[in-house]
Amino acid sequence: MRIALFAAFAMRSLRLRRIRATLAGASIALAVFAVVAIRSAGLALIEAQQRTYAATGQPDIVASVHGLTPGLVAALARRDGVLEAESRLIQPSRLTVDGRWRAVRLVGIERFDQLALDRPELVAGRWPERGEVVLDVTARHLLGIEIGTLVAFQANPGDPIHYARVSGFAWVPARPSATLLDQFTAYVPLRTLRQWTGSEAANTLLVRVDNPALAGRVASELQRFLAARQIPSGGWTVRDPDSFLGARELATLLLLLRAFAILGTLTALFIVANTTIGLVTEERPQLGTLRALGTTRSQLVSAYLAPHIVIGTAGSVVGLLAGTAGGYVLTAYLAGLAGLVLPPLRVAPSSVLLALGCGLGIAVAGALGPILHATRTPAAQLLRGDTRAPGDPPRWLTRSTGWLAQRSPILGMSTRDPFRRPLRAALTVLVTAVALAALLASQIVDHSLRAGIAALYDRYRADAWLLTNPPVPPTYAHRLANSPPVRAAEPWVLTSGAIGSVRTDVWGLPAKTSVYQPVMLAGQWLDDAPAAYPPRAVITGNLARRLDAQVGDVLPLDLGRQRLPIQVSGIVDDESTYLGATAIGKVFLDRQILTRLLGRDDRAALYALRFWDTVRPSDSLTTVEQYARTLRPLTLLMAEDRAATERVLAVLTILARIVVLVITIATVFGITNALLLDLTERRREFGILRTLGTERATLVLLLAGQTLVIVVFGALLAVPVGFLLAVNILALVSRQLFAIPLALPSTVVLVLIAAVALTTALAVLIPAVLAVRLRPVEVLRYE
Repeated sequence: MRIALFAAFAMRSLRLRRIRATLAGASIALAVFAVVAIRSAGLALIEAQQRTYAATGQPDIVASVHGLTPGLVAALARRDGVLEAESRLIQPSRLTVDGRWRAVRLVGIERFDQLALDRPELVAGRWPERGEVVLDVTARHLLGIEIGTLVAFQANPGDPIHYARVSGFAWVPARPSATLLDQFTAYVPLRTLRQWTGSEAANTLLVRVDNPALAGRVASELQRFLAARQIPSGGWTVRDPDSFLGARELATLLLLLRAFAILGTLTALFIVANTTIGLVTEERPQLGTLRALGTTRSQLVSAYLAPHIVIGTAGSVVGLLAGTAGGYVLTAYLAGLAGLVLPPLRVAPSSVLLALGCGLGIAVAGALGPILHATRTPAAQLLRGDTRAPGDPPRWLTRSTGWLAQRSPILGMSTRDPFRRPLRAALTVLVTAVALAALLASQIVDHSLRAGIAALYDRYRADAWLLTNPPVPPTYAHRLANSPPVRAAEPWVLTSGAIGSVRTDVWGLPAKTSVYQPVMLAGQWLDDAPAAYPPRAVITGNLARRLDAQVGDVLPLDLGRQRLPIQVSGIVDDESTYLGATAIGKVFLDRQILTRLLGRDDRAALYALRFWDTVRPSDSLTTVEQYARTLRPLTLLMAEDRAATERVLAVLTILARIVVLVITIATVFGITNALLLDLTERRREFGILRTLGTERATLVLLLAGQTLVIVVFGALLAVPVGFLLAVNILALVSRQLFAIPLALPSTVVLVLIAAVALTTALAVLIPAVLAVRLRPVEVLRYE
């Protein structure tokens, strides 16, 4: 019986306040939508990784092995712990259909129907035969290629150009999309690729192990097996069961989205609290009557919570359905970028509990405070006077705005009216401040990320990198520098190493480099360090923090199978990284010293190039490629690498701004709700104004001015809050990726002004329409 009464009371309250109840429910639904979508995407990406591993036969171990014959593969497959072993012939190359060369990874496969590991999925067409190629599906929309298109391939400038016709398109598993990497994948028959490369054996080993937890041990055993037979191998990569290429970047994205989703929840909480204050204000006479008749406080609290429970439940259901769909769309987008198998759409039980907990939690938490305060008020005070009418504005405000009211009564009323309900105005200002703070934080974070990446790229002043095959004496840099477009050329060495259990990248470069611009945090750079033992080295700040190392410390550096001491001569600010990187920081050594430590001849394969023409570096690089064509070089243009990094960054910031947009929409609902409450309480005032001849446009300006005052106060509060929020978000992102210094965009003021104007215009729209439709006769008769 009591439940039926509460339900009837709830439905009565909702019918009397349809628009306000809808706006409050919509704000809850938007908050639940953001939370559920992000949670669903996180769970789905974990499942996508598991499905990719199981459905496409992802290898646990990948290595480059020279001369990988079928007999050798069969011998490796019989080793302890090995479940399956396969080989591939993989060749980096270039392709073109319009005259512009683009990077491609050629994969030669003998039998496409017998693949057990790293199986691509044919999306359209058929697998290639002689003279044909299957490209990854991203080439279809990025390059405009269709089945039957003739594609040209060339491994290096000066090499023969080979042609193949596209027979189909395939989805490439566990590999980031060419949209991010700017490198395509092409599958050709093994015989075709052998003819193109002149190689008779595969060069890449794929291994699936019995126990993935022991994959590292199996990889070490296989490496020793090959070394005992004097078969060169390298690039041993053991799959991390808890990660995949790009997992760190996706984790950063989800972390960023969660931070903004929390702000959406706070926004909905303030909106519900504001709505409840209006409800108990309107219901004060009824509350007083019920208190006088002996209704207990718990009964009143239960009765007035009932409408909010209905709103919270409805918002939870709508948010759950929308969030599940939105999470699936987000998962499909991110899985496509990361090369993961998309799991089917499903509603997880944890998402249902999360949606109900979030929606009902917002509704109850936002309503409970005002209801408890109202039910604590004595019955006599509740029944005294017309409590629906707003009070007078503070005297200090009336005196300080007297000059404004003399010049324009409308402006004076617009400035004073929000403060006639101080608590409601304060909550509305908080709602506005949260949304604008989220907007400012997203702008600052986006600009800081871009500025940080620009600073890192400016530290490496190379316009391009050239990788020769085979390595050549470092004097080749002088020959490159004599090429007309080259301003400077330097031989570099790059290898991987470890200090204790911390994996790091080891760079060898000229001590007096003109390419790298170090920003020293402590100590001195290599050019000031004399040759000595242990060799002097410069480490990056993040590696120094991880190792708790300081200038002068001697550290054990593992290079392959040998461990050598190095002495830290300086610490440099450089936290540049790359997609899927697992190494922490860098160790910089003089190139000659690193070459000697590695036990190699004084030869270099990697050359950093600076061009005279920095406006069109691609033209300069083409000239250099022709000049060095006899060495079959691989090249990388820094502008293209930077563009790829900025595309990854765009994914982070665009999705974060979508969540901010959701918060802003919820805020518009909240301001509109507060204006509707104000309009309901001031019907008599508006009726009198209309009777005295006030034009409808004047009423609209009155509401717009009142809204603008609230939004401006929210903007003033949003500036410090948004700044602090941006600082904390950057700290979280820095722990995931690399240190990102705070940078304030020059357009932040313009963005804030535009946001204030747009929010005001949207929020006042519905109240203004209702205000101009008020008929003075009906309003005054009602009063």
